[in-house]
Amino acid sequence: MQIATNRVNTLLRWCEYVYVVVVLSALTIGPVYSLWNAAMISLPIQPVDSPILATFIGIQIPAVFL
Repeated sequence: MQIATNRVNTLLRWCEYVYVVVVLSALTIGPVYSLWNAAMISLPIQPVDSPILATFIGIQIPAVFL
């Protein structure tokens, strides 16, 4: 059982490392705002503030589980 526990802990640690990289790259201003600004240009009728906020929240939700 000790070997399985060590493997699970190692896997969780690597999941946290990968998640940190994803969060840092996704939540910087560049990718999120550039994608939503491109959408705003093509669809000027919809407000863009709510989808941007939803994107930030959606990317941060896995942090609760990790």
